Formats: sequence, C-alpha cells, structure tokens
Amino acid sequence: EAENMDSLTEAVLERQLRSALDGLELSASGIDVAYEPVWAIGTGRTATPEDAAAVHRVLHQALEALGGGGVPILYGGSVNPGNARDLVARPEVQGLLVGGASLQPETWQAVVTAADGVPQPG
Repeated sequence: EAENMDSLTEAVLERQLRSALDGLELSASGIDVAYEPVWAIGTGRTATPEDAAAVHRVLHQALEALGGGGVPILYGGSVNPGNARDLVARPEVQGLLVGGASLQPETWQAVVTAADGVPQPG
C-alpha cells in the first residue's frame, strides 16, 4: 500500500523521475508527468485514490527539488468510469492518463462525465 510506501519504492520513483527529466528546463517545459504503477499495466487493477495520492506526493516533492514544482502529475493505471471521479478528487492528482477505457466512445464519455466537475486546486 502506497500510504506506507517503503524507502526503496520512493528511491526508485525519484531516480526514474530524475533520469527521465535530466537536462530539461522544467519551469518552462510545458510537460506533464504520468504515473502508472507497474503492477497496473494491462492488468485492470488500479491503485486506490489514497495510494495514488501518496505516490503523487512523493513525485511532487521530487519535481519541486528539480525545479518543476508546477509540473502536473497524471494518474494512469486502469482508469475507468468507476474510479475516475475518486482519483481526480485527490488534490495530488492533476489529471488522468486513460488507456483502454478510451478505446470505446461510450466508456470514454463515461470516464469524462465521471471526472467532470470535480473541483481542482489552484
């Protein structure tokens, strides 16, 4: 569970982020960072909103240290109409990276509708 994320997980996330963003001027980059747990790729499993928020907090701290405090972080990982609203309701999650659920217009519309109107910080 990400709320009790161990230091190894944090270290891996921070190392991957530093490596991916090495050499970029983050304050003017216009990029977004997307996070998808490796165990969610192609499995249909998703993190709980609390777990996603915990990981996003770590990533936000790492981005801040790299000069990219304003870089949005999106959650990807089996996003669907049933979890979209709860995920984007977390202030640490600035958006969603939708995979398979975007392939069928009805499902895509249901994800958009579920997430629509959730107040965003900022």
